Parts: sequence; C-alpha cells; structure tokens
Amino acid sequence: MKKKTIQKHLAWLLSAAMLLTGVPAQYTQAAGAVKLSSKKLTINVGKTKTITLKNNKKKTKWKIVSGKKCIKLSKKKKNSVKIAAL
Repeated sequence: MKKKTIQKHLAWLLSAAMLLTGVPAQYTQAAGAVKLSSKKLTINVGKTKTITLKNNKKKTKWKIVSGKKCIKLSKKKKNSVKIAAL
C-alpha cells in the first residue's frame, strides 16, 4: 500500500513539473536608443514635413541648428515637430 501512495505522489510531482516547464517565460526587452525619424531633410519652399523621435520618454526641446532664415518649426510636441520651408 505504501508503494502505491509513493507512486501516486511521484506521478503528481512529475506532472506538475511538466506543466510548470511548459509555461513560457516572459522576457523583458531593454528600451531602444532614442532616434530621429530622419537625420537629413530636404524641403521645397511652401512644403512641410514632420520629424518624430522614436523610443522617447522625456520632454524634448526643439531648436533650429542651421538655416534659421529658411525654415520654421511649428506644432512642437513631445515626440514630433512640424517643419515648414519659407
């Protein structure tokens, strides 16, 4: 009788182990680096383009580095800005 109970307990233990190993583990992915949607941009006069930041979680300060007389920034948001050619 004792041998049957040991076998039952062993069977339950093995089936539980098989169930637990069959459950997929959840992996966390590291956040990617912050990137611009495009680094170089050519816009004709009167046209507009939107640049976005990918993987950004912080507040962004948009500014024009070169060509301040030719372009204008509008609709500044956390992850995107609209650029218009003058």
